[in-house]
Amino acid sequence: MTPDAGPTLPDRGRRPENGPSPYGGRHTKGGGSSSRSRPLSALRALQEKGGHTGPCPVYGTAVTITDAEMAALLAPGGFRFLRRLAEDEVPPLPTPPGRGAASCLREHGRVDSPLVDIDDPDLPAKVRAGWHDMAVEYGLLDDDREFLLCVDYSDPEDVDSEWEWARVRLLDEWDLGGGDDGPLPPWMRFYMGRRFVPEFTVMSLDGRLLMNTTLWGDGTVSTIVICPSRLLP
Repeated sequence: MTPDAGPTLPDRGRRPENGPSPYGGRHTKGGGSSSRSRPLSALRALQEKGGHTGPCPVYGTAVTITDAEMAALLAPGGFRFLRRLAEDEVPPLPTPPGRGAASCLREHGRVDSPLVDIDDPDLPAKVRAGWHDMAVEYGLLDDDREFLLCVDYSDPEDVDSEWEWARVRLLDEWDLGGGDDGPLPPWMRFYMGRRFVPEFTVMSLDGRLLMNTTLWGDGTVSTIVICPSRLLP
């Protein structure tokens, strides 16, 4: 895979109990991929689908988790599930064709939060603060604190993921977790050694910006914002 091709979504195979989140993957900085672990991105499936605007690799497949079950999975982290979006409701992504968030450059409207080492004892607090600061500064949340979250509707025992966008609301009490444990579903976090690291992708309701929290190949975590409109005069 060339650096310009962007992250790809490989066949995950059977997912381990605390398997890697498919949203970000292990990337090297500057848009390339780690030689030890191919980057993972649900968003890359868009190019493979020839222009679909939703993150699900195969539309029309059976959904094995109900909306009620999805709501129960998201509730412990402080995300109130509102509804699942139909394919034609999903706004176009702000990333350029052929690029995932991690391979975008500054000229694409990319901004990075400060890096946090996975061995940092304050990992949960720093990742949470970095995500929230970016969300507020660049306008992820609407007046009701609502946004879109990329979610996996597949059963944990299924081989294939079933990616969809869900409209959610960030509650007053919320927690991304990290470190020893956390409240996020398995597909929103990655287990690295003895530590849990949040990994997930969100988008504003109008598609103006996308945010990806991910683990990099050097053992650091950050949140990427892709917001092309910030470059306009």
